[in-house]
Order: sequence, then C-alpha cells, then structure tokens
Amino acid sequence: FGTPAAASSTPPPSPTASALPPTATPTLTPTLTLTPTPAPPSAYRASVTFLQIQVQNDADPFAAGELLFDYRLNELEGEWPEGGRYTSIESGGTLDVNVTREMQLSPAESLRLYMIGTDIDDPALFDPHDPMGVVETTYDLSNNFGAGRHADKSTCLDGCYTLVYEIAVEPAP
Repeated sequence: FGTPAAASSTPPPSPTASALPPTATPTLTPTLTLTPTPAPPSAYRASVTFLQIQVQNDADPFAAGELLFDYRLNELEGEWPEGGRYTSIESGGTLDVNVTREMQLSPAESLRLYMIGTDIDDPALFDPHDPMGVVETTYDLSNNFGAGRHADKSTCLDGCYTLVYEIAVEPAP
C-alpha cells in the first residue's frame, strides 16, 4: 500500500498559556500590632505660681491702699506679703508677687484656689479695714487641674483686683 510517511522533523508545538497550570496568588494576611495603653497616673504634681496682683481700686479714698492678701490652695495657706506686713499701692498699680506653692493631687481630688484681699487701715479706729473681694475657683482632672495662665477678677467689694497666676501640672513620679 503506499510508502510509509516520513518522520517529521518539526518539533511538537509548545503549550499555550491557557494550557499552563494557574500560578498561585499569594494571600496577604494583615498583621495587627497592639500597643498597650499605659495606665493613667495615680497622682499629679501641681504648682501654682501667683504672678501679679493688678489693683483696679485700692479701697483707700485718701491715699495709697495698704494691701494684704490671704490665700488658700487646698490645705496650703499663706499670705502675701509674707509676715503680715501690708504693701502700699495706688489704684491702677501692679504688684509683682512671684510666689509658687506645690502640691500633689490624686485623680479624684480638685485644686481649690481662694484669695481674699484687704486694705489694712491703721489705726482701724478711724477707717475700718476695707475688703478687696475674693477670687475663688476650683479645677479638677477634667480640665487638667487648671493647667495654664489665668487672670481672675475679684468679687470687688470696696476695692478691686485681678489675680494673675499660672498652674503647671505633670504626673507625679
């Protein structure tokens, strides 16, 4: 019957891309890194610096006022000027105080500031002491114990003043 077919010298065709097995796609797994939240401080150190007293009305109609200021910061008490000696100043003047008091507070405590000013008349027999009013305020953890600079006006009874002070707060060691 016929002659046998000659062997082909042509190589077999290469497989097409569709004939290749699918390449595995790498699966990315997100990594979650947890950083522990530090515990809140168990105590805070607060320092209150009385910077100035700005006198609007010295409560003395005839001369400069002879002023004395008593203050309380929580349980700490003091007076300015120290030693119970008053300082003389006219209305419109500014007294540089620069007194710093420090205290430690727990997160549940408040920082309470109270100051009362008095025009000391000597002798009081002819002109009784004149109240200069009160500055009173309270700060707690919700407002960072009042950290920052403040200028609070007194209640202005016979006399009137503005207390300028600064509070610094940091975690206690």
